[in-house]
Order: sequence, then structure tokens, then C-alpha cells
Amino acid sequence: MKIVYSPGGQLCNKMWAYVYLIAHSFKRNGKIFILNFEEYMHLFPHLKAYQHIRFVKMNSRYSHIIFNICRIAQKITNFVIDGWQYRSKIAFLNGDFEKIQFLFQPYPCVKQKCETFISEIKNKGMIVVGIHIRRGDYAEFMNGKYYFENDAYLHFMRQIQQEIGKRVCFFISSTENISFHDPEITCFQLPQSSNIEDLYALSLCDYILGPPSTFSMWASFYGKKPLRIVSRKDEAISLHEFKIIAAVDTFQDGTVFDHNR
Repeated sequence: MKIVYSPGGQLCNKMWAYVYLIAHSFKRNGKIFILNFEEYMHLFPHLKAYQHIRFVKMNSRYSHIIFNICRIAQKITNFVIDGWQYRSKIAFLNGDFEKIQFLFQPYPCVKQKCETFISEIKNKGMIVVGIHIRRGDYAEFMNGKYYFENDAYLHFMRQIQQEIGKRVCFFISSTENISFHDPEITCFQLPQSSNIEDLYALSLCDYILGPPSTFSMWASFYGKKPLRIVSRKDEAISLHEFKIIAAVDTFQDGTVFDHNR
């Protein structure tokens, strides 16, 4: 039996903190109790599907006390684990990936809305490239290194369009309403979308591009779709650089994204 907790972060940070240990639990059939996910449990209807994996709801009044106990306990016992330390371990284990997909599958209404929206575009013969535009907190994160204005994203999209041709269109995943003033670039956003809808729709795209973020990495991992991480606004983009993510900053081919490049 293991108790797994995640010390912080939003939805995708937490899923990455748990997924390797969940995969390990499937492989060994070991029981794990997962803490600190109650804020997002309402998004996933199948969290109780496997008896040996338990997502535990905690009383928010005592959560800080429980986390302090976990931090102390994980230093003296291997029964309590800080899941974030396992975020870069490969979670793609043979035979268990479909179970992980099912565990974190959103509600049917979310699936239907996103799948209908993306399939209507693909049925027109279009290749859909998901563009994750992360701003907000990225103005401060790493001194704004990964905070890009619209011109930078247009620079990326024009390169992709030049390689694919007119059959490409771009799904914009962002907390903002984004407008690009370029008649040659076809973009769309999911109307009145939530974070879980944007995340699932991103996982349905043919390719994904964005700054280093656990959000776009999860979409690549969950949907088995190739991702291109961009770290500079002037980068040259080529389709052969897109690769599927297997863990945080780590691609299926074993290469690792370098934040210092």
C-alpha cells in the first residue's frame, strides 16, 4: 500500500504527479491512495473504476495538516510518496495505457462536444494543429522566458502551413479569446470552453505546439499526438520535430526537453 500526494500545481501537474505511480500500481496490482485531487475529481467519472486505486477526498480544513504530515512521513517511510518527484519517469507501460486513458477520461458531454467539433474540421480534409497559448502566470514564470505574443505564434503557424499547405487549420487552446489578423491562417477556438474541454480537444488534434507546459504535454501523452515544444519566439519549426510525450519533458524516443537551451 502506498499513499501518494502532490504538494501543489493545477490539474495537469497533479495528473503527471500520479500517473507513473498509477501505472506502477497496475503492473504490480498494488493498492494506492491518492490525495490532493479533490478539486478535480468532479471532472472524471471513472476514478472509482479500479479497486486498488483510490482517490481520497480530504476535508479542506485539515488539508494543510495532512500535507505537513505527508512531507514528514515520506522522509522516514516509503509508504508515503511525493508524486511530483516521479513526473519524469516513463508512465507508458505496455497493456496499462488504455486503463490510464479510461481513468482520466472526461464525462461523455465533454467528449461529445470536443470530438464533434474537431471531427467536423477533419471531415473537411483538414489537418488540425493544436496551438497551446499559455500566458497569464507565464509572464512571471522563469522571468517570462516562455511568454509569447501573438506575433510569435503566427510565426510558428506560418511555418507549419508552409510545410503542410492549405489543408491545415489551427485549434487555439487558451484561457483568452485570441484573434490573429492574418487572412492566410485559419484558426478556431472551442466556444464557451472549460479547461477540461480545451485539454481534451487539444489531445484530439493531429499535432500540438506550445511552450513547455504540463498541459500540452498531457494532451500529447493522453491523445498519443506529437508535440513540438517551443522555447524561443524566433524558432524554426519543422514537422519532423514533433514527437509524442511519455513523461514531463520526456519524449517517447527518449529525448528530453532542455530548459537551458
